[in-house]
Amino acid sequence: MTRLPLAGRLATLLLLVVVGASLLPSPANAAEPQDGNPFIYGIAAHAWWLDPDVYGSQLLPALDDLNVTTVRLSIDWRRFEPTQGTFDWRLYDDVLGELARRNIVVVADFNTIPGWASVDKPGCDSALTEIYLCGLREDMAPAFQNAVRAAVSRYAWIEHWEFWNEPEMWQLLGQDATVYLRNLRMFYDVAHAVNPEIVVAAQTLVGSEYMDWIYNLSEAWYGNGNEPWDAVSIHPYNWYFIAGPGIEPEEISYRRIGDLRNLMVA
Repeated sequence: MTRLPLAGRLATLLLLVVVGASLLPSPANAAEPQDGNPFIYGIAAHAWWLDPDVYGSQLLPALDDLNVTTVRLSIDWRRFEPTQGTFDWRLYDDVLGELARRNIVVVADFNTIPGWASVDKPGCDSALTEIYLCGLREDMAPAFQNAVRAAVSRYAWIEHWEFWNEPEMWQLLGQDATVYLRNLRMFYDVAHAVNPEIVVAAQTLVGSEYMDWIYNLSEAWYGNGNEPWDAVSIHPYNWYFIAGPGIEPEEISYRRIGDLRNLMVA
C-alpha cells in the first residue's frame, strides 16, 4: 500500500517524546552563543497536578525554571462531563489558562469515558478497573461526539490532539483495533469539522505492530489515503534494554520509533 501522502506530516507528533533530546547541541557547539531557547522541551503532565489549588503553585513555576515549551495534557471526558449534559470546565480552564499565559504549546490527549456512557458503570467509575471494564455504549456515540465537539471548540487554540492514551491497555477500546479505529474515526471527523487545520494523532504503546493493524483496517474500511489521523504518537519505552558494565541505560527505543516511521512512509 502507498502512504507517501503522510510523509510530510509524520513529524508532527511522532517524535514529541524525544524531540528535546534530538535537538541537544553537540559538545563542540555547546559553548556557542544561542539566541533564545534552542530546544523544544516538553513534559507529560496531568491537569490535577498543575491545578493551582493542588500542586500548581509549585509545578507551574518549575515549568518556567525549566523553560518548558510543550506540555502533553490529558483532557478526560469523565472529568469534564461527570453527568450527562452537565459540563465542568474549571480544572481545564484554570490549568490551560496558566499554560497559555506562558505561551506553552499544549498537546491535548482526549481520554476516558464517564461511567454513565459506559457498558459497565461501576467498572468505568473506578480508576482501578476502567482499563479492563470501560467501553463506550453504542447508544452513547452521539454523547461522545458532543463531548469531543465541546472540548475541541472550547479549547480551539489547541492545534494538536491525540486520541487516547495507550489504547492497547484498554480491553474494551483499544485491544480490539476495530473498536479503536471506529472511535478514532468519530473523534477525527468531529474535530476536523470544528477546525479543519487541527492535527489529530492516533496513539500507540505497542508501536508499529499495532499501527500496521490499524493501517490495514483503515484501508479496508475507508480506502487508501483516507486514514482518520494526521500523525501518530508513540510511547517508545525500551522494555528489553539490558544495561551492562559501562553501558548507560537507554530508556527510549529509537529502533521502535524508526520502525513506526518506516511503516508510515511505506
